[in-house]
Amino acid sequence: MITMTVKVKIYKASIMEFEQTVEGVNLDTAKISGLINKWQNEEGCLSYKLYKQNVSHYSLESEWHSWNDLNNHFRSKDFSLFLGAINFLCEHQDIKIFDGKHTLGIEAIENACAN
Repeated sequence: MITMTVKVKIYKASIMEFEQTVEGVNLDTAKISGLINKWQNEEGCLSYKLYKQNVSHYSLESEWHSWNDLNNHFRSKDFSLFLGAINFLCEHQDIKIFDGKHTLGIEAIENACAN
């Protein structure tokens, strides 16, 4: 199993845009839809959750059956859209991917997209 955690700090002026990017997220009631719902239904996805830490901090946590499944996710149009959005809307981002032996960061996504 591979786990991915994406922690972001959104610019305060961009919070609404971020929430719209992940489509229909009502974090106060833990109702998650839109991109997160699509990702939960991708092949090999065991779980995908979005948490609001405070006003501008969010955490996405996902678990994947295999590297192949996660790499396919990285190559998807929706994930590309999400990465573009966080690059534009975030003051800070931290991506960690753990496969039980190694912890990787954004380079894992870059490598998957390069192939």
